[in-house]
Amino acid sequence: MRLRTTLTVVMTGVGATAVGVAVMLVILTSSLHQAGLKLGGATERVRLLMELESYALQHVREGVGSESQPAIEIINRLRETSGSDIGVDEIQRLDEMVLLLTSAATPSERDSRLDALVRDLRSVVAREDRTARRAMADAASWSRVANITGIVAVVVLLAGVAGVLAWLWCSALQPLVTVIETIQRFAKGDANARAAEKGPSEIQQVAVAFNEMAVSLGRQREEQLAFIGGVAHDLRTPLNAVQLAVALLNQPPSDRMRVRDRIRRQIERLEHMINDLLDRTRIETGRFELHPEECDIRDLVARVVDIERDSAPTRAFRLVLPHEPVPVRCDALRIEQVVNNLLSNAVKYSPESSDVEIVLERDDSTAILSVADHGIGMTPVDRSKVFEPFRRGRNVGDIGGTGLGLSVTRKIVEAHGGSIDVHSEPGFGSVFLVRLHLVSDVNVNRDHAGRTAESASVAGETAITK
Repeated sequence: MRLRTTLTVVMTGVGATAVGVAVMLVILTSSLHQAGLKLGGATERVRLLMELESYALQHVREGVGSESQPAIEIINRLRETSGSDIGVDEIQRLDEMVLLLTSAATPSERDSRLDALVRDLRSVVAREDRTARRAMADAASWSRVANITGIVAVVVLLAGVAGVLAWLWCSALQPLVTVIETIQRFAKGDANARAAEKGPSEIQQVAVAFNEMAVSLGRQREEQLAFIGGVAHDLRTPLNAVQLAVALLNQPPSDRMRVRDRIRRQIERLEHMINDLLDRTRIETGRFELHPEECDIRDLVARVVDIERDSAPTRAFRLVLPHEPVPVRCDALRIEQVVNNLLSNAVKYSPESSDVEIVLERDDSTAILSVADHGIGMTPVDRSKVFEPFRRGRNVGDIGGTGLGLSVTRKIVEAHGGSIDVHSEPGFGSVFLVRLHLVSDVNVNRDHAGRTAESASVAGETAITK
C-alpha cells in the first residue's frame, strides 16, 4: 500500500469522525435546547395556574366586589405562553369559569364554582407536570447519548491513532530505518549492502532506487578497474615496442629508418591515449576550453584524412567534399580531434582490406560529416552506450582502446552546439554522423552555437552553449 494513500484514508477517517461528532453535538444541543424550552414553558404555566388558583381562593375569601383585573391579566399571560400545550378552548373555558366565579352572588355558588375551577386548574397543572417530566427525561436521555458519543469518539480516535502509529512504525518507519542503515553500511565501504524492498510503495521505490544505484556503482567500479587494466595493457604494448626498437638501434644503419618510424608510431599512440585521458579529466573538472574561430571545415577534414592516409598506407580512404564552402565557427584543433578519433576508430575496428568513406555535405543551416566503415559493427545495447566513458563493445576482442575516445568526441561536438549519432549493425560496420551549425545559422541562433568568445570554459558536464 502507498504511504500517501494510507495517510489519506486515515485523515479522511479522522475528518469523518470529527464531522460526525460535530453533527451529533449540534443535534444534542438542539434537542437539549428544545427540552429546556419545554421545561421552562411548563414551569411558567404551572406558576401562572397556581397564581390563578391563589386569586380564586382569595376572591372566595373576600367575597363580592373583589377586583377581577388580576385574573384577566393571568389568563392573558397564560394564553401568550401556552403555545400548543394548552388548547385555546381550554383557556377560554378557564376564562369563563373565572368570570362566573367573580359574578357569583351567594357563598354557596362561589364555593361550587371555585371547586370546578380548582379541578380544572389541577388537571392542567398535572398535565404540565407530565410535560415537564417528559422534557426532563428527554434531556437526561440526550445527555446520556452525548456522554456515550463522546466516549466512543475518544476511544475510536485513540484506537485509530494507536493503530496508525503502530502501522507507521512496523510498515513505514522500520523499513525506512533499515534503508538508512543499509545506506550507511554502503557509505562505509560495504559494496554488497542492499536495501530490503518492503514497506509502503514510496519506501520500496527508495530501496529500489538505492539498490539500482549500488549495482550501477558496482558495475562502474568493475568497468573502471577493467579500464585501468586495459590502459596498463595498452601502455605496455607501445612501451615494449619502443624498448625493442631501442634495442634494434644497434643494428646496421640501413635498419635505423624503420626503427625510428616504429618508435614514432608508438610514441604517437601513447600520446593519443594520454590526450584522451587528459581531455576526459578536463571535462570532468570543468577546465575544458575552446578557442572558436570561423573556418571552412572542408580543409580541416581533408587535412586529417591526409594524415590518416600516411598513418595507414594500406587503407583506402574515400573522401567526398562539397564544391561550396562549409563555414563553421569552431575550435579547429578540437574538430580535427573529432575527425581523427572517428577515422582512427574506423581503421581500428575494420579489416585492412575494407574502405573508409568520409562524406561532408551541407544543407541550409547544418554541416553534416559522416564516417563509415565496414568493420565489426555494434549490437543495439553497445550502440546505446557507445558514447559513455569507459564503454567498449563486447565484440572488440583483443583490439586495444581505453573507451574514452568517443566520450570525449561527443563532449567536443556538443560543446560546439552540435550533435553526434551512430548507426550500426553487428558485422556490417558503423556510420557516425556529426552535425554542426553553419556560420549563418550560428549568428542567428547564438543560443545553439555558443558565445563568440576567444576562450569558453565548459563547467563539468555542461557544454559552452546555453
